[in-house]
Amino acid sequence: MKAGSRGRTLALAAGTAGLVALAACLLLLAETPAPEARRTEGDRAPVGLVASPLVVAVDRRGNVMPVDPADPVLDLPVLSVQTPTAESLWGLRILAHDVGHMAEMAPEVFAVISEARVGDREIALLLGDSGIRIRYVPPITEARLREGIVALNDAVERLGEDKPREIDLRFEDQVVVRTR
Repeated sequence: MKAGSRGRTLALAAGTAGLVALAACLLLLAETPAPEARRTEGDRAPVGLVASPLVVAVDRRGNVMPVDPADPVLDLPVLSVQTPTAESLWGLRILAHDVGHMAEMAPEVFAVISEARVGDREIALLLGDSGIRIRYVPPITEARLREGIVALNDAVERLGEDKPREIDLRFEDQVVVRTR
């Protein structure tokens, strides 16, 4: 399958404790069924593809969704959990939730995410053919994402041929742009 050419805000401390807290919140969300009157079709919209023995689509809660092989190819980012610690801490659910939130708050960014990876303390998004990586500590706010996009656009204008390769949003009140 072709990867696409293509995260509610909770205040959490960076690190494993933050991922544990977010995982606990997501587990509660997953186990508490929403009233049918408030459930929308978007609740079950696929947000990414996960490579298990087969490639499967997942919703924003990390639940596997059935995919009809007769449907057109899903143009969604590939989601992956990078470390055993992240996997044991509900890493896929955290990642799927954040990518789903990204689709709502910044669809123009979601549209160019080709891959999203979660590690022990951070998420990395790989953007389309450019190969630019955005790193952040989940969850990301719309304001923080916009700061990164502004820095990226500024760097592209200033650097000329030395194109930015990474936007690092892991540090509070700071955006780091790396060219190598």
